[in-house]
Amino acid sequence: MATYPQALSALTTSQFLPKWGSLGSDAIAFSAPENVRVTPPAWLKPTIQSFLGLLQLPHNWDGYGAVRIQEQIVQQALMALVQVMDDDTPAPSVVPLSDGGVQVE
Repeated sequence: MATYPQALSALTTSQFLPKWGSLGSDAIAFSAPENVRVTPPAWLKPTIQSFLGLLQLPHNWDGYGAVRIQEQIVQQALMALVQVMDDDTPAPSVVPLSDGGVQVE
């Protein structure tokens, strides 16, 4: 399993840079012009920290046989959030599901 620094860098790579709608093409949706400094949205860091906490949960974390949270599910959830969240949106609440998934509210 990835450590916090490894996971944070993996989850905050350039693929999560904001879209630049004025540039027109979806092909460049995850790239920024070189002369623009990109500040990640305020919700991103606490959300990543919440996801990383969920990834630390052991098997049977709920005492009823829950499976470990799957990294692929966390990555997909984070990518979906990057697509739908605005920069000023409050950080979502993320909770584990006993089948290895996550719920985002």
